[in-house]
Amino acid sequence: MLSGYGKGSDPCINAKTEAIKIHFDRILPEFPSTWGKDATLLFADYDHKKKSYRLFTLQFEHPKLILKEQHLTSQFPYFCIGSGAEKALGLISGNNYTTTAQYFRALVNTILDDKIGSVGGVPQMVKLTSVTSQPIGFNWKVSDKMESTLFGMPLAFSSDMSNVRFMDGDFTLSKYLRSGRVQRSS
Repeated sequence: MLSGYGKGSDPCINAKTEAIKIHFDRILPEFPSTWGKDATLLFADYDHKKKSYRLFTLQFEHPKLILKEQHLTSQFPYFCIGSGAEKALGLISGNNYTTTAQYFRALVNTILDDKIGSVGGVPQMVKLTSVTSQPIGFNWKVSDKMESTLFGMPLAFSSDMSNVRFMDGDFTLSKYLRSGRVQRSS
């Protein structure tokens, strides 16, 4: 159980997090060996009792699972993970950032920094409110072609993706770029 996590917090969030932990603990050994045995999962929810977002990082380093909890507050309104997290947090904390675009610029600068060899790929972001969440997709260059991406992956859907907000590399509102890939017909 999540003993020590979220005392005085919403018990529903504790139950959701425990269920995710148990599920991944059971299925991770079934992943194909080529995927490796390490993975990180983020889970966030708004805690109405504490009036803050509770963010959980479930880090699987086979065979152990490490669970960390963090509250997002007005003093600490962002969360970074990955090999570039330390640099991104350094850029953010060294400046008086107040907008999402400024946080995003720190993330992009970290991704594009050639000095950190293990960092790269496409930005990944979710907007959280106390009642909902909205995935943020990015129009980003992937293999020398501009693609619409979501959670780091290029998209190839015939849908208009109306539930996803797409941004460009300068964090300005953009639109879903339909891929030239073959689409499944209905």
